[in-house]
Amino acid sequence: MAFSDEALYLEGDKVSPYGFNAISNINTDHVLEDAVLVSPDFPHPNFQTSVSDTDLARMCDTIPALANLQFGQLQAERALEIYWGYFHVQFPILHRPSFNTSQANPFLLLSMVMMGAALSPCTDRDETPLMGDSGLLAETIAYPLRWLISSSNEFRSPPRSYILQSLIILETYEILLANRELHERAYLNHGVKMQLLRRSPLLGGDPLSKTNDDNEITSEPDAWKRWIEVESFNRVALVAFYLDTINATIFGHQIVLFAHQIKLLMPCDDMLWEMATIDKNNLPPQTRPPKFISALMKLLHLESLEVGPLGKKVLLAGLLSIKFQMELKDLQVHF
Repeated sequence: MAFSDEALYLEGDKVSPYGFNAISNINTDHVLEDAVLVSPDFPHPNFQTSVSDTDLARMCDTIPALANLQFGQLQAERALEIYWGYFHVQFPILHRPSFNTSQANPFLLLSMVMMGAALSPCTDRDETPLMGDSGLLAETIAYPLRWLISSSNEFRSPPRSYILQSLIILETYEILLANRELHERAYLNHGVKMQLLRRSPLLGGDPLSKTNDDNEITSEPDAWKRWIEVESFNRVALVAFYLDTINATIFGHQIVLFAHQIKLLMPCDDMLWEMATIDKNNLPPQTRPPKFISALMKLLHLESLEVGPLGKKVLLAGLLSIKFQMELKDLQVHF
């Protein structure tokens, strides 16, 4: 056999106690079955981008420097539209059908506006009349946002999902779209985010159990919240692995995670993740995704495999991770 599970390990290496394996042990089928028994009460799609005076005030209170810029409801709403239209399709870590700006944490909302502003030059129209200096807007948010997140009471173990989501969006901006200073800052803080992930319910706990001030979820209408939370954590961890590997490949950063440490399921079907109206009799055919390691082994053996865009990114990261591992094994042989 050309490839085996053992081939993924370095000499003397064992499955890391920090491998992302907790969610793979959760019966997500059961969670989804509970959810589809009741129709989800998702908000109107307008709530995904609408920004009220209260929402604007929350963002400006969090980062007062925004008051000095051309930043109002129209700019914030357009930035959110760009986020959903350009970033979300590449990294769908947020559940769009259930997203409501008025209920989103200011950190997450600001990170989304920051990313939307940074991507505004990529749209098919001139955003300058509305957005003004979008690069300055993104930097004005990015510079204090990392410190604000790190100094908040929620920056602890186990982390809330919006903390991890905000950090993923912020790091993606800093690494790929920001100036050299922010790029270096992202690299220096990358390990902190990975340690936070390793201490999250992804590893040592159950994301379905109550954490922080959450009450135990028992009522039927909350079944969707349970499933969305599990899948969101799963996607955040997979995207973190992808970014870790891609950054090591492109920029030569030190890789933190290897493929054999990822014991999570692949992302669920994108159609299911994006469905605003869900009927148990109209679900996508493949509701239970395979484990990442199983999908990667199938790919190595040239077996048939159907995955969505995010799944393809994660598998690409898996292949690159194996390349790094083979290089390390070669060094062990020669030194």
